[in-house]
Amino acid sequence: MIFNNIKLTSFIKNTLTLTFGTFVAQALPILFYPILSRVYSPKEFGVFAIVMAIAPFVTLFASGSYENAILITKNKREEANLIGFILLRSTIVVLVLLLLLYFIERPLLEWWDKQELQHLLYIPIIGALFTVIYNCFNEWCVKNKYFSTLAWNKIINTSSLSIGKLSFGLTPMMFNGLVMGDLIGKFISSSVAMYRAMTLGGKYFLAVKFKYFSSLRRRYIKFPRVMLPDQLLNNVGASMHVFFVAAYFGDSELGHLTMAMSLLYVPVTVISTAIKDVFRQKANEDFQTNGDIRSFYLKLLKPIAAAAVFLAIPIYFILPDLFSFFLGKEWSPAGFYAQIMLPVFVTNFISMSLGGVFVIVNKMQISLYWQLYGIGTSIISLLIGVYIFKTFEYTLICFAVARTSSYILYAILSYYFAKSSTGETSS
Repeated sequence: MIFNNIKLTSFIKNTLTLTFGTFVAQALPILFYPILSRVYSPKEFGVFAIVMAIAPFVTLFASGSYENAILITKNKREEANLIGFILLRSTIVVLVLLLLLYFIERPLLEWWDKQELQHLLYIPIIGALFTVIYNCFNEWCVKNKYFSTLAWNKIINTSSLSIGKLSFGLTPMMFNGLVMGDLIGKFISSSVAMYRAMTLGGKYFLAVKFKYFSSLRRRYIKFPRVMLPDQLLNNVGASMHVFFVAAYFGDSELGHLTMAMSLLYVPVTVISTAIKDVFRQKANEDFQTNGDIRSFYLKLLKPIAAAAVFLAIPIYFILPDLFSFFLGKEWSPAGFYAQIMLPVFVTNFISMSLGGVFVIVNKMQISLYWQLYGIGTSIISLLIGVYIFKTFEYTLICFAVARTSSYILYAILSYYFAKSSTGETSS
C-alpha cells in the first residue's frame, strides 16, 4: 500500500480537515471572480497586481522571517513570547516605512512614471502588519495541531477579502477598489485571528514579557540571517514578472496574466497548503525522533505527483473556453496565458505540498541557494523573451520553462536533504 508505515488516521484526518477548509476558502473567491471580472477592468487588475507585489517585501522585512521559528519553539510560553516579539518588531518597521514613504512618495512616483499609484502605496505597508498577524496565527495553529481552527481562519480570510473587493467595486471611490478591499479583508481576518488566539491561548499571551524578547531574537537569529534573504529572493522571483510585464507590455496584459495566475493558484492552494501544514508538523516530530523523514517524504511525493499530472492533462485543453465562459469574452487571453503557465503550477503543487523540509532539517541555506537559482533563471528567461523574442507570448513561455525547472529542482533537493547525515536534529 502506498501509505504503509504512515500514521494514516491522524495524518489523513488533519489533511482532510485542512483540505475541506482550504477548499471552501478558495471556492468563495472563485464565486466572486465572474462578478469582479465584470466590475473591474484588466487595467485595474494590473494596477492591483503592481501594488500587491510590494506587500510581500514589506511583510518580510516587518517580521524578519521569525514566524517560521514558531514551529520549532520549545513550549507554549516561548511560542507566545516569540509571537509578541514578532508583532512588536513588525509594528515598529511598518511605522518607520509609512513615515519614510510620506517623504519620498512624490519623487518615487515621478521617477517610476506611475502617478496612478498615488496614495495607493501606503495600503500594502499597512496591510503587511495584518498579514504578519495572520501568518503568526497560522504557524501557531500548525504547531499546536489546531487544524480545525486553521481551516476556519482560511475561510474567514478569503471570504473577507472577496467581499471587501466587491463592496468597494460597487461603491464609487477615488482609489482602486481592489486595493482597498484587500486591506479591509486583511484587517478582518487578522482581527479574527487575534480573537481566536486569545480564546485558545490567552493565558500564555497575557503573560508575555518584554524581558524574553532579546534572548528569543538571539536564539532564532538564523531565521532573519538565512531565511530573510531566502524569502526576499523568493518574493523577487514571484514578483519580477509583474514589473517586467507592466514595463514592457502594459497594465492590461498584466491584468490578464494576473487573472490567469490567480485562478490557477486556487486548485494548487486547496490541497497543497493543507498537505504542507500537516506534513510540516508530522515531519518535524519524526525528525526530532529519528533524524530521518526521507521515506515519509517519498511515500507522499509519489501519489501527489501522479494525481497532479493526471488532473492537469484534461484541464489544459479546456482552459481557454473555461476562462471565456466564466469571466467573459474580455478575459479570453487569460485562458491562453493559463495554458502556458499550467506546468509551473503543477510542479509548484508537487514540490510545495511537501515544502518546509529545509527548515525542519536545519538546512535553510540550501533553500537560499535554490532561490538564487530560481531568480537567476527567471531574470534570464524574461530578458530573453523581451529582447530576443520581443512578444508577450514567448516571454511568458520562457518564464514558464524557468519556473518549472526551479520547482523540479526544489523537490529533488528536498528529498536529498530529508535525512540527517550526522544524526543531529534541528534546534
